[in-house]
Amino acid sequence: MEKAFYEIKKEYQERGPYNIFVASIILFLIFFLGNIPTAFITIQNEGELTLPMTLYSFGFVAIAMMLWTQFVDESPLQGLGLIFKGTNPILEFLKGVLSGVIILFTTCLMMYLVGDLSFTGVTFSSALLQSFIIIMFGWIIQSSTEELVFRGWFFGNLLGRYSKMVAIIANSLLFMVMHLANDGISVIPVSNLFLFGVVMSIYMLKTNHLWSVCGMHACWNCLQGSVFSFQVSGLTTSESFIQVQTQGATWATGGAFGLEGSIFCTISLILFLAYLMIGHLTKQLYLKNHL
Repeated sequence: MEKAFYEIKKEYQERGPYNIFVASIILFLIFFLGNIPTAFITIQNEGELTLPMTLYSFGFVAIAMMLWTQFVDESPLQGLGLIFKGTNPILEFLKGVLSGVIILFTTCLMMYLVGDLSFTGVTFSSALLQSFIIIMFGWIIQSSTEELVFRGWFFGNLLGRYSKMVAIIANSLLFMVMHLANDGISVIPVSNLFLFGVVMSIYMLKTNHLWSVCGMHACWNCLQGSVFSFQVSGLTTSESFIQVQTQGATWATGGAFGLEGSIFCTISLILFLAYLMIGHLTKQLYLKNHL
């Protein structure tokens, strides 16, 4: 039977998994260390960072996380969910992308049907396409780094010490807390951030690797900000292919936080969570009856 990613980490970590408090401190430390190069770049650019530079700078955090894993935890990268043996990373990443497409389109469809979303224009040019390709890889780096840190390292560490329920809740809460300073934050965005953390945690448990959650997260952000003109967790992007306009109550449209602050996003995430849970229960019943 395939070994769980967090069991690989626990097996190599001689001191054993960190408790929630220590793991949280280390996570903040990793973000701090990873942002030191970004601070120097910001100074060189007279205090300004473009959106692509901001997204690509997350790569420093990913490097810091992997260095910590190998040289401090003395654990292989497979313990972060970077599983290559027996899996196709590109295919699994694309499966995650498809999940992101379905969730976002479901959310947009509901908003459109109730009159809270309209499409106001389409823009296409070679310059925009080139810009999109550059920023798309930025979204992949940014989103994958968050998954590497939260679902790969932090979640994996907690799974080695606590129950799955505790690990899911703690991981999702910390993911939510890290976004509380974003523009447009309110009750529904906070709830959706937590719910997103729960969904991604269970998705990773289902797949036992990082590739699909990275694909889903990257697709979710890229579609919102660079294909459609939504804010991404309160972040405004400058260029997109499809211009949209929202109208209606903030709880329905997400307001300044963007699509992720909408109650329709809540519904889409719950539907996807139900799909994951039903799939898990079906698999357990199958194994019980055939083993």
